[in-house]
Amino acid sequence: MLFTKSRPAAACVALSLATGVSSAAVDTFIFRLVDPSRVTIEPAIAVPFQGTLIGDFDPQANPGGTQTRPGFIGGSGNQPVPLNVTLGTGSDAPSTPAGSLRVDADPDTGVVNVSFLDLDLTASGGLEVPVTLTFLFETFRTFNPNSLYPGGIPLPIPLGQAGIANLRLQQLGESGPGTLTPDGPGVFTFAAAVPVSISLEASFLGQTFPLPAFPAILPLVGRLDTTGPSPVLEASFTGGFSQPLPPDLVAQIPPIENQPLGLPTILPPGQTANVLLNLVATAAELGLTADATLTARGTPHCPADFNNDGFVDCFDHEAFIEAFEAGSPRADFNRDAFIDFFDVQDFASAFDAGC
Repeated sequence: MLFTKSRPAAACVALSLATGVSSAAVDTFIFRLVDPSRVTIEPAIAVPFQGTLIGDFDPQANPGGTQTRPGFIGGSGNQPVPLNVTLGTGSDAPSTPAGSLRVDADPDTGVVNVSFLDLDLTASGGLEVPVTLTFLFETFRTFNPNSLYPGGIPLPIPLGQAGIANLRLQQLGESGPGTLTPDGPGVFTFAAAVPVSISLEASFLGQTFPLPAFPAILPLVGRLDTTGPSPVLEASFTGGFSQPLPPDLVAQIPPIENQPLGLPTILPPGQTANVLLNLVATAAELGLTADATLTARGTPHCPADFNNDGFVDCFDHEAFIEAFEAGSPRADFNRDAFIDFFDVQDFASAFDAGC
C-alpha cells in the first residue's frame, strides 16, 4: 500500500460511524488545486422592474425630440407609457479556481472522507456577462421618428455588464463521506457528498450585493492516484442554484430615473426613438450554474497543520488557540479525551518540529 500517513484515531472513529465500517489503516492527505483546474460559471440575474418610458421631447430644450403616446392611434402630446422591464443575464464565463481540501482514504474498506474543503471559484478575478433589458408593454406609438410598437411582444435591449464576484464554497462540518474503488495498484475512483456553504456577491447597475450564504450538497467525483512522488486528485462537479434576494437588498437597488435610451423602431424598423426610462425594482433573483474540473496535488497530512491548508504557519497556531479557548473537541490534540495544558504542550512540540 502506497499511503504513508495515519489518520488520527478520533477522526477514524467519526469516519467509521459515518460509514458503518471500522479500519485502522486510514491515510490522510492535504490537496491544493493546481493547473489545469478550471470552472465555467453561468450567472443568472433576473430583476423585474415596473415603470414608464416617455419620449425625450421638451418644448423648450428639445423640441425636435421623440414623443410617445399610448394606444394604437396615439392621441396628442408627449405621454408616459406604462411598461414592465426585466433585467437579465446570458452567456457564461471561465475562471481559474483556487483552494484546498483534506482527504482521508482507507483502501482496505473502500471508504473515503472529504473535509476542510475551501474553494474560491473566482480566484482569477470576477466574472462579467452581458445584461439585457427585456421590455413588455401595451401598444404605443412614437413620433419623430414615427413608429408603432405592438403590445405583448418582448423587446430585448442590450445594456452593459453584470458581474459575479467572490464565489466561494466552504465545507460545513468535517464529514464528507464517500466510496473508494480501486482501479489498479495505487489508483482509485471515488465519489463523495460534501455539505458546503455557498457565498457570493453580485454586481449590476453600479451596485454590489452580497447574497446571504446558504447550504448545499456538493457531489464530488473523481480519481485518486498515489503512484507518483506526490498523490494527485482529479475531481469534477456540476451544479446550480437560484435564490431570490431578500427584500432589504432589493430595496437597495437604485431606481432608474430619466435614463436616456435609444429604442429601436419596430413598424417600420431601422430608426431609433429616444426615450427616458423611469423604473423601480420589484424583486430580484440570483442564480448560477457551475461546471468544474479540478486537479490537485497532495502532501501527507502533518499534525501541526491544524487548519488543514497544507502549510504549517502562524495561522495553525491561531486556529489551535481559538479551538482551545472555545473548548472545541478539535483542541484535544493528544486524543486523551481531555482538553488541557498537555494538548497545548503537545501542539507546541509538533509545531516547533514542523514537517
